[in-house]
Amino acid sequence: MDVDRVRVLPGRTGVTTVELDEHGERSFISEDYGASLDYRATADDIAALSACDWVHIARLPEYERVLERLTAAGVRVSIDFGTDCAGREDPPPRISPEVAFFSAGDREQAGRTAARALAGGVALAVVTIGEEGSLAFSDDGSRHEPSAAADVVDTLGAGDAYIAAFIVARLKNESLATSMRAASLAAADVCARQGAWGELKPISEVNS
Repeated sequence: MDVDRVRVLPGRTGVTTVELDEHGERSFISEDYGASLDYRATADDIAALSACDWVHIARLPEYERVLERLTAAGVRVSIDFGTDCAGREDPPPRISPEVAFFSAGDREQAGRTAARALAGGVALAVVTIGEEGSLAFSDDGSRHEPSAAADVVDTLGAGDAYIAAFIVARLKNESLATSMRAASLAAADVCARQGAWGELKPISEVNS
């Protein structure tokens, strides 16, 4: 991993307190993002990112400016909105990444969240819904991918693993079905171990 552009800012180091229940389900007790809240992408940062095949954005203030520049440069972009848009009824933000990722509590909430995203210009909205799996929505319809079987120890990091595996699959021009399956397997693999880290399965090992 290239860390040349990592920036050190004055201030607190971010700290998140996570609690696991007896089923391995994680919940965030507190989140302090510390100095990272002051991060803004510079023109030089955006120029460097413009040489990438795919850029994934999460919790970036003023992301619209970065998204506009990268899209104009032909970069494929995805954004993780997490639960930020879940359940909201206000007009959708005018965003147009290739893929927008969300997390919702159930299918009904997932459908409402995705409808807002599509109305805002998103080509593909992918919503994870915990043990119920994930849903993908586009103008062509929707697709459901069940969660992969796992002996759940710790769900922390499952969503990030899902997103990472999905992006890798799309970069390999895999189908939506294969990409969602690879993502579900990656999430299940992370759930089966303590902590958020694990290796992703190669696409060649994924059943379409």
